[in-house]
Amino acid sequence: MRNFFRRFTPMLVACLIGLAPGISNAGTYDDLMQASERGDRATVERLLDLGADPDTSDREGNTLLMLAARDGRVEVMAVLIARHARLNRKNSAGDTALLLASLRGQLSAVQSLVAAGASLESSGWTPLAYAAFEGRTAVVQYLLEKGADVDALAPNGHSPLMLAARNGHLETVKVLLEADADTEIADKNGKTALELAEGSANTEIAQLIRAARAESVATTVSVTVVPEAQGAGGEKPGTPGAAPVAAGTAPSPAPKVEAPGASVWDIAH
Repeated sequence: MRNFFRRFTPMLVACLIGLAPGISNAGTYDDLMQASERGDRATVERLLDLGADPDTSDREGNTLLMLAARDGRVEVMAVLIARHARLNRKNSAGDTALLLASLRGQLSAVQSLVAAGASLESSGWTPLAYAAFEGRTAVVQYLLEKGADVDALAPNGHSPLMLAARNGHLETVKVLLEADADTEIADKNGKTALELAEGSANTEIAQLIRAARAESVATTVSVTVVPEAQGAGGEKPGTPGAAPVAAGTAPSPAPKVEAPGASVWDIAH
């Protein structure tokens, strides 16, 4: 009899698990994915308590955290982050939860992910580039404050400023220029943010970039001060102690010193 129960008990447990609502089965998978998308924290928490994987994903590789972040479901995100869902996991398109939240302009979701340790940079598109592309100014401002690289290039060779300028996002352009975005970066076609703005008829943005360029040039111009000529003992000509100069003659010019073997090409390069 004991042997019978020993053999029967695992089978009974397996049957009960298969029949129990919310435990690992096709219905549970659908329930979990849908609950994450609609922000149903209670259902997500209950299914996780029953053993569901916090990194469960759909056919495109979108995890529960990605779906919640994309739609700004911060309460569900809090549950998943507390259960150690992988912050920097990528879907089949190479997007992370932070990338999707940035693209959609979900500032609260972006803040939650960054606070939890999500990476601000990526080998492809960055969260800042996604936010700039869509003109998510608040997200752009926040990411810059947290140390995102203002000039990181997207796979198409465009900087965040170039993306915002081309797409006509005036306020985003202002924030990027205030963060000293480089206005001289050019894409593979040789076009800068200014030319991209002009090509898209974004005249106000083009004017802003021109003004930023002019200001940058003005602040980097250096003035060279030429010292006054001095006598052999360090005195200025005509001062007490200086060597006398014969009347009607000009002081001899200082000998020209050239670097041995130096040419204009060598100096310039």
